[in-house]
Amino acid sequence: MAKKNLSYSEKIEEIESIIGFIESNPADVDLMREKISRAIQLITQCKTELHATEAEIQKLLDESER
Repeated sequence: MAKKNLSYSEKIEEIESIIGFIESNPADVDLMREKISRAIQLITQCKTELHATEAEIQKLLDESER
């Protein structure tokens, strides 16, 4: 199930899909645990990408002020 090298948008789409699945299938605890684990992994990756992008933008802004 885990895909490699997903874009940020693809990760968000997968997270949204997982949320939809959880909302419509609350009875399967084992599958829910797997889905939640995947969502947490994707969220962590997205946060990392956002922080890296923020740092890059800040660096560009700092360079443009020189």
